[in-house]
Amino acid sequence: MRIRWKLLLLFLAIFLLPIGAGRYIAERSWLRLGLELGERSRDELVRRTGAELGRMVEDHARILARDRAILEALVRVQALEAARLLGAPPPGAPGDILVAEPLHMGSEGKDAAMDPRFCRVEEQVENCLPLEVDFDRSAVRYLGQMGQMGNMGQPGPAERADAARLASLAPVHVEASRKQPSPLLWQLIVLRNGTMTIYPALGGLPAMWDPRKSEWYARALKADSVLWTGPVTDPLTRQPTLVASLAVPGLDGAPAGVAAMVVPAASLVHENEHITGISHEASSFVVRPEAQPKAEAESEAGVGAVDRTKSKPRLHVLAGEDSQPMPERVHMLWLTRQPRFVESEDDAGLRTVAEDMRAMRSGVRVLPFDGRKSLWTYGPVSGEGLALLLIVPMADVIAPAAAAEQYVLEQVRHQINITGLVILAGAGIVTLAAFLASGWITANISKLVGMTRRLSQGDFEARVDIRTHDELRELGESFNAMVPALQERLAIKESLDLAREIQRNLLPAEAPHAPGLEVAGASHSCEETGGDYYDYLDGCCEGRGLAVCVGDVSGHGLPAALFMASARAFLRAQAGSSTSLAEAVSRVNRLIYHDTYRTGHFMTLLLMEFDRDGVSWVRAGHDPALVYDPVADSFDELSGPGLALGLMPDYQYSQERRADLRPGLLFCLATDGVWEARSPQGEFYGKERLRSCIRANASRPADEIVEAVAEDVAVFRGRCPTEDDVTLVIVRIRADR
Repeated sequence: MRIRWKLLLLFLAIFLLPIGAGRYIAERSWLRLGLELGERSRDELVRRTGAELGRMVEDHARILARDRAILEALVRVQALEAARLLGAPPPGAPGDILVAEPLHMGSEGKDAAMDPRFCRVEEQVENCLPLEVDFDRSAVRYLGQMGQMGNMGQPGPAERADAARLASLAPVHVEASRKQPSPLLWQLIVLRNGTMTIYPALGGLPAMWDPRKSEWYARALKADSVLWTGPVTDPLTRQPTLVASLAVPGLDGAPAGVAAMVVPAASLVHENEHITGISHEASSFVVRPEAQPKAEAESEAGVGAVDRTKSKPRLHVLAGEDSQPMPERVHMLWLTRQPRFVESEDDAGLRTVAEDMRAMRSGVRVLPFDGRKSLWTYGPVSGEGLALLLIVPMADVIAPAAAAEQYVLEQVRHQINITGLVILAGAGIVTLAAFLASGWITANISKLVGMTRRLSQGDFEARVDIRTHDELRELGESFNAMVPALQERLAIKESLDLAREIQRNLLPAEAPHAPGLEVAGASHSCEETGGDYYDYLDGCCEGRGLAVCVGDVSGHGLPAALFMASARAFLRAQAGSSTSLAEAVSRVNRLIYHDTYRTGHFMTLLLMEFDRDGVSWVRAGHDPALVYDPVADSFDELSGPGLALGLMPDYQYSQERRADLRPGLLFCLATDGVWEARSPQGEFYGKERLRSCIRANASRPADEIVEAVAEDVAVFRGRCPTEDDVTLVIVRIRADR
């Protein structure tokens, strides 16, 4: 990719990355703020709605307590008034008492058609049929003597007299109906002799119905105060009711009968405009928890244990409001052929609600209802185990919070769109500016590229002219200064390559073929040229055998290579004219001294000559040669006195000799670059490793031994640079010597 496009991308990244990151962070922050706002608003609305519904339930309980007190007072008034009338003379001729007359169903235009309380559910029809009632009077009925089948008995004079007396209670019934805030269903005075009054007046009575057989009647005869019974099914309308009853005292002190007021259970549910303000789908119920299974009740009492997860809790609905938004809400829940229950998918939560209702505790919980998450608020409404239950869908409760959250999210999306347009516009401007600026910058770079290509093709006249006042101008000046320097270095490199080639030609091209000897050697320089030297001299010093020498010039590089070339020439010249190795080395020493005494350079040398009788050597400051005997598996050194060449011009070198040359002996001549090689940890290769490598490869040919030692040194050194030249010569004594 060209620099121009790189600069363009760089400018765009500098502009877009911070803005994009800021936009992303702001977007996430706005979204998180909207979600947190919605969540907190939902929690607050649920809390407030729960508290408001709880207050409604408490207010409803107070209203019911008031209505209950009024009903009890009215029952007392009617019981006392009935007792007073029973003790007074009959007001006139006895009235008619209906006996065994069937119920009359109402017709269009009657009062019953206008009041949904007075409606009877029949088995053959789905809807209820209105009863024929009269709110202006009460009806007197004769039930017959207890124990008779149906209402087949005829009233006697006493029963007719009581009927005439009780007929005077009609104004009391009418007034009580007007004063009671909650709608009454029936007002009854039932005497023990079978005489009964009922308000409002009802045409006929159901067959086989005798209030004296009711639980509320039996309980009232034994009590001194008003008793509440229920919910019980009203036999006239077949709807759930509550009955407040009180004994009517007789003249003999024993109860003469019972005064009772029958209240629809649905009257416990009052429409509340606050509930409809929260939700038009709110549901209100008067419920009673189903009786606990015997095993579960015993478990709560500590008698045994039971798995509650297997018992499904339900709340029996006695009355309630329809939850559909209708113009006129129906406040009556009629008993149908199948009882109705309030259930929830959360059995554990509903079980807790039922336990609270049994314990007369109020509460607010979130449970599913009809497949929707809803807020349940409940509280006791009477001492008969009844509870008022208000259920509001959570979607309606949190609707304001959801609307606020949606508004925030819409605003966030709007801001995101605006910032996106701003970023696009800014990116376009930056792109144009970056394109122009990058073109101005890359123009000078293109000049440098062109001159560099000319230079790479060998044109050392290439120069670049950059007139800016910045780093590019400095780069151009550096380029112009580099060209002649590079030309000079190339010339030096060519000279070094030539010197290296010459030095390589000064070293033996191949091993000599000497009778009874196997010879191999190699030299590796650490730079282009080196100061190590090895050579083979055939016919040295009167031509008695093969001479092998190894030398090491102080220093490295080109000076050491020149020194080595001079020493080689001196040694070759003196070796052919001298009578001994010592004389030849002494002459070479004087010649080298005159060339190097002012430079401080010197050279070590080890010169050995192998003949039929043995081996002679002169050591001029060089490390002794190693001798390995494979038979004895032992090493020996060919030591001896001797200074390095070039230190003292008149020094006389001595010659050493060894006559015992058994077949198989290995002679190793090497420079210090072998054992002074360093590992990455700074450890020296050492002569001990050299001995081990020779021992391990002693059975191999001489040239392979040389390669094995060189490879072992390279592996030991690893990636560390070569610090010194490495030279090695191996001589093996053969059996055909």
